[in-house]
Amino acid sequence: EILKGPQGTLFGGLGEAGGINIASRKPTSYQDGYFRAEYGDDNQHLLEGAFGGALTESLSGRFAVRKSGYDHWVTNDQTGAPMSSPENEAFRGSLLWEKSERTSVLVSVEQQTIENMAEMFVLRPYSSNPSVSLTPGLYDDDEKEVKRYSVKLSHNVDNSQFTASSSYTDSYNIAPVAYDRYLNKLLNDQSEEYWQTDESHEKVFTQDVRLSSLPGADVFWVTGGSVSQSDRSYDTPYNSSGTSRARQRDFETNRYGVYGEVTFPVAQRWDLTSGLRYSWEDLDYDGDYYNSGNVTTEHRELDDHFFTGRLALGYELTNTTRLYASFARGYNPGGFNDYATQSVESEPYKAAKVDSFEFGVKKASADRRYTVNGAVFYNEVTDNHLLSYDSQTFISSVVNADTRSLGAELSTTLALKNNLTLKGGVSYIDATIQSELVGIGGGDVKKGNQVPDVSPWSANVSVSWKRPLQISGLSAPMLNTRLGWKYTGVRSADPQNHFDLNAYNKIDMHIGVSIENAELYFWGNNLLDEEYDLY
Repeated sequence: EILKGPQGTLFGGLGEAGGINIASRKPTSYQDGYFRAEYGDDNQHLLEGAFGGALTESLSGRFAVRKSGYDHWVTNDQTGAPMSSPENEAFRGSLLWEKSERTSVLVSVEQQTIENMAEMFVLRPYSSNPSVSLTPGLYDDDEKEVKRYSVKLSHNVDNSQFTASSSYTDSYNIAPVAYDRYLNKLLNDQSEEYWQTDESHEKVFTQDVRLSSLPGADVFWVTGGSVSQSDRSYDTPYNSSGTSRARQRDFETNRYGVYGEVTFPVAQRWDLTSGLRYSWEDLDYDGDYYNSGNVTTEHRELDDHFFTGRLALGYELTNTTRLYASFARGYNPGGFNDYATQSVESEPYKAAKVDSFEFGVKKASADRRYTVNGAVFYNEVTDNHLLSYDSQTFISSVVNADTRSLGAELSTTLALKNNLTLKGGVSYIDATIQSELVGIGGGDVKKGNQVPDVSPWSANVSVSWKRPLQISGLSAPMLNTRLGWKYTGVRSADPQNHFDLNAYNKIDMHIGVSIENAELYFWGNNLLDEEYDLY
């Protein structure tokens, strides 16, 4: 579920631009499961499966596992082979205890491990086969690991629902950041590569307790409170020259919040939504910077408290057409940069304040065969957080600048009677920087520059078609096809607008034949074989 715009009521300073709600499949009281396998060129492979069902009359379980990998698309010129072969492994186990119709407890344990991801800098412009020149095996110890444990208790009373959600996340990441021989020759006139290893470890505990209306109630309301505690380190223990310039950085963050929101009818066909949250947090930073046997230490603290929320008015023009207008206040707290190498670089950056306005329409046919959603929006951000890269120090730092964005978007779905489904969308965004930044690493930022990574134009179209087949010996075979096109326009690469990332088109396809509970399919991603930049 994609929640656009500031989501300050439920998420406070963690929902400045929006939210993504991912709902994992819960255990069921009946047995179910699946298995899936894929293989493609460049050694792209995927194996995944899940099974579950009732363990007792009130207890159900489910276990899911996934493994995937591929050969990296960047070649190492020293070996002529892909730079690495990333592997991604994950699993999730969950138990659902339904004590009664009113009370349930869901417990989940999950873990994901990614090895040999090999994030690197590549000299641009590059050929159709991007390449670097690095020592073979440099990424053999590259690893990202996330472990998560959660418990969710739900209990319904006559007119409300009580929910308590607790989670603990333990994440670890170690990876070199490498400037190969080609880059280092141009940057520093040195023939050898330069790399440094970044190591991060974070432990986060969150607790949310809320009381809300029951689904389907005439008046929707929710109220609650949350606590989040985070201990994180972001260290640079060594680089290609050794350990003499090690950096150790520790961040401790405590967040607290109380919130409430209500949606209620104010007149015939009119409803009003009002939500408010009060948050407060404190952040401590400790840094140790080594320089050839000498060490500099520092301690910094940052405290903040703020209100966020939204106000929305909806009007049911017809039973299938809804108009709405909304205002939301978002907030992104200040903090400390991850890559500080000395005290001056650990100066905290400011909090960002967002005012977001949106007007839109949602329409659907009575039989739900077609839908149309459209919106226009305006966002104003004070002290927005932008990343500026300094090629002299190899450091990316957060800088504050006012920004403004306005635009419009339109999406539609059309389901025809011959099992043909069309989907499409187009959006336009004009996002500009409204203040000047002078004297920062990486160059000055001028007023009127484009906000980086924001494409003014983007679009997508997909066509899906299902058709029964007549194949002797097969039970009710069905042809299942899908063709999708995505367009991303030109956008600036950094706040200084040094250069642009080119526009690109991406076409994907799926052609399969399904038989009862099985499907054999062929797939293709990026059929145009375009080399495109994401960031």
